[in-house]
Amino acid sequence: MNEKIPVIKDEAFTVYIERVNDKIFLHCDVLKKYNKSIKNRLLIAFDVISKAYKKELWMMANRKTNQKTIKFAKLLFGFQYDSSFEDYEFYVRR
Repeated sequence: MNEKIPVIKDEAFTVYIERVNDKIFLHCDVLKKYNKSIKNRLLIAFDVISKAYKKELWMMANRKTNQKTIKFAKLLFGFQYDSSFEDYEFYVRR
């Protein structure tokens, strides 16, 4: 089992990475009600992670229960659909 490693901790969210084979998956737990301030801090956090890892970043979401997450990742962070398996979709940001 792969370990989720916290890489950015904020009072409103925690961003984790998880290495799966040669891929880096991002996870994010939002701890407070989402608002514009949290959005802006998440954008900064994502920029820091992108610059630090300098490789493709991946995310996985259940297409039945995580439509808001998928929309958020595509619009704000530029993730693009890559593939799917059962109810899950995989997105990558190159």
